[in-house]
Amino acid sequence: MHILTKMNILKFFLFFFTLLELFSCNQNKNTKNNEETTTTGTICVSVDESLRPLMEAELNVFGYLYADAHIKVSFKPEAGVMNDFKNDSARAIIVTRELTANEMAYFRSIQYIPIALPFAKDGISVIVNKKNRLDSFTVADLKQILTDKWTKKMLVVFDNSASSTVRWLTDSLLKKEVLAKNCFAVETNPEVIKYISEHENAIGIIGTSWISDKDDSAVTLRLSTIKRARIAAAGSVDYLEPFQSEIQTERYALARMVYVIQRDGKLGLGTGLQHFLFSEKGQMIVLKFGLMPYTQPERSIHLNLN
Repeated sequence: MHILTKMNILKFFLFFFTLLELFSCNQNKNTKNNEETTTTGTICVSVDESLRPLMEAELNVFGYLYADAHIKVSFKPEAGVMNDFKNDSARAIIVTRELTANEMAYFRSIQYIPIALPFAKDGISVIVNKKNRLDSFTVADLKQILTDKWTKKMLVVFDNSASSTVRWLTDSLLKKEVLAKNCFAVETNPEVIKYISEHENAIGIIGTSWISDKDDSAVTLRLSTIKRARIAAAGSVDYLEPFQSEIQTERYALARMVYVIQRDGKLGLGTGLQHFLFSEKGQMIVLKFGLMPYTQPERSIHLNLN
């Protein structure tokens, strides 16, 4: 599904969600208890595991606001999430890519037209042990490390062989090359963090939301044993971490979009979830996690000039 300009998306969804609000209010007044609406019912959602901290927070708030909305969530590597979507085990998914042309053709063949909405911009974090002095890399360095051609031998740990981070680096960085034998996968992002905390001569690849929420004591604990490496984009002399400003301006080389994709255009709980993630409340949660909201939440500043 091709994403149009950001302004066109904003105009379309602001109009769409305004209609949705009006429809939902009327729908909730007349619905029976066992019927699904945009804020009531039950839905299965599959989420990319690299986004788990962010989406747990989003779904917790959504559930608090809408007590009759029951979301059965599964956190999996990207390949598993896409299989759930294709097999109709999940009516909505949270992933870091759009559907491919072949995937869209498949859904059209079974009379579905999935709706994809970008709601955040994330960054892939490269982490190293706290004691490791090698904590700055160019994109060219990363490519050499992943193909085991760098001057210093280093192990590379991924969250899962079927994850979005492996797919992104393979597609966007390596292009036609393949990961070398110095690269291996565990099962989850926390396992990557644990491995790096125990091994100095290794780098880990994880989703940024696992270490971006400074108010989370678990994040503080993780950052006591590991640190984010700084990455320089091709042709740049600036070594940057995946902070909001760098992700927003795309100066951070490993930035990626986050999408919520609904299986069909039916007005139901999946649409309500899309609406929430795109709303001010949903976008504020993205902001709190140190990621970049797709729409910047408004902040009012009052100046007393007297």
